[in-house]
Amino acid sequence: MGATWATLSLRPARFFPGDARVTPEQEIWGVALCGEKHHGADGPRHLAEQIGRLALAGEEGGIAMWKKVAARYSDLQCLSSYRTSR
Repeated sequence: MGATWATLSLRPARFFPGDARVTPEQEIWGVALCGEKHHGADGPRHLAEQIGRLALAGEEGGIAMWKKVAARYSDLQCLSSYRTSR
């Protein structure tokens, strides 16, 4: 089974083979892309559930991170809509 949004965590920039750095911003975009792929039209509901779960737990840092993911997800939806309307 692949990673789900619930199991993904963002860490500080890390190193991959070939010494390519992944910035926190790139990782947030990666989570948004993963969500788009795995949840599609259900993505907004899933994002809201994640943020709600973290709010109940008082995880302010997690809430802030998932709000960033939600913003990137929204950007992806706008881009997809723009591409299909042309």
